[in-house]
Amino acid sequence: MWTAGSRILGTIGLVAALLLGPPTERARALVTLEDFCRASAGRTFVFVDVTTRFAAGDDRILYAGVESIIRRARPGSRLTFLTITDSFSRMDMPFDQCIPGCAPDDGACSALQAKRVVPEFNEQLRRALAELIPKRSLTASDLALTMSYALRTRPPGEPATVFLFSDMLERSQALDLQALARRATQKPERAEQLRREGVAALKKVGYDLDLSGLKIVVFGFGREDGERRPLDPETVEFVRRFWTEAFRGANATGVEFHGRLP
Repeated sequence: MWTAGSRILGTIGLVAALLLGPPTERARALVTLEDFCRASAGRTFVFVDVTTRFAAGDDRILYAGVESIIRRARPGSRLTFLTITDSFSRMDMPFDQCIPGCAPDDGACSALQAKRVVPEFNEQLRRALAELIPKRSLTASDLALTMSYALRTRPPGEPATVFLFSDMLERSQALDLQALARRATQKPERAEQLRREGVAALKKVGYDLDLSGLKIVVFGFGREDGERRPLDPETVEFVRRFWTEAFRGANATGVEFHGRLP
């Protein structure tokens, strides 16, 4: 994992594009990562579902996804990682830093100073990714309320994109999405109604997202932890449609599902 993580982080476009100075020069840097934060550049939320033990290769899917996310993000935007656990109350924020770099139209930004803080950004990100790898699967997964409580604190009008590395199987006290999908398989004519009932059940316990202006991108969708049988195609499709309708119903500007992030 450490070797793979180091290799992936070494290929991140941001880091690879910057020629780092010698250690003595970096030590004299007077700037911090916070100095490169630009509110206008927005924020990228990355929710990582740690309720499912990683199977072989899942760490590479996550690392490659992070590489893609950083490549898409604007210099100066804030990158925030949040964990999805068995309860929204145990959500953690292992990483919350701004991406050092200068936008082409930011004449006040020093590219040389940005280069000096890249090692710190890279090291913090490496440690955060290593800590995110779950060693075991949990019996519950509280996706809906975790997202609700995390995103409701977002400043009004802040440009943002939301990524979720998750199988998207909500298993909370309010809803067992996999069980709901089984009911829909048994009675396909009720599938749409069951999806509406599922969203209503989440709203009763506080799922009150307003995703206006936000794009939701799911990756790692369909992965397995090796401790359960693979999901049947009908369940996969039901889960995808459930969240697509739930997010669009909360005014999301777009919803995407990927096994691996392009």
